[in-house]
Amino acid sequence: MSATTEELGWAREIKAAALAKGLEAVSDFEYLQHAIVSKGKTGKALKRLERVAAFRKEYKLTSAEKDDAHALLVAVSKLFRGLMPGIGRDSDGHAVEMMVYRNFYPSQLRGEKEWRDMMGAFYYLFNAFNAEVADIRAGMVLICDCSGMGWNNFSLEVEKRCAAFYQDAYPVRMKHCYMIDAPIIVSDDCRCGGYAFAVEGCLTISNFVFTCSCFSDLVHS
Repeated sequence: MSATTEELGWAREIKAAALAKGLEAVSDFEYLQHAIVSKGKTGKALKRLERVAAFRKEYKLTSAEKDDAHALLVAVSKLFRGLMPGIGRDSDGHAVEMMVYRNFYPSQLRGEKEWRDMMGAFYYLFNAFNAEVADIRAGMVLICDCSGMGWNNFSLEVEKRCAAFYQDAYPVRMKHCYMIDAPIIVSDDCRCGGYAFAVEGCLTISNFVFTCSCFSDLVHS
């Protein structure tokens, strides 16, 4: 699926405005991502472009994406075994990422390397989930298994850094976010967050769904 004439026009306008401000995306496709997600709103796109560039600089993400992405994904899979049991597509073609929060231990983030492994891995995963124009338009689905989650699996610092990435920086549409067997603190936090996204336009969310359905049933349905 190709970009429309209107979307390409948005991307050219955003690129011209970005270069005039000394900002530069890693590719013309990134300009197109920002164009589609912002629906041609140059001001919003430029803010995201600037934040994504700052994110890449902070975590020292290289232009050699293929090799760097593989290394980071291997590192994070060893750091948090069982955190991401699978990725794929649903029956409607949306990219799907599955996470098991009880396998996430923030205490493992002991230094700069571990933070780079985790944040870089998520950045490259989001790139993979938005590799085609159709992917950007469709949005992605996040399935989070929160069963058995405790305070050892939660960190305000992690929430802060991740929210800064997917809310304020990376150009992505989140089609659905399923929180399965979520503790009260997670449910309240996400409901408030979903409302904030809708009002501020930080993230395009069609549905926040809270369910006690079996994780495997949801994944395979």
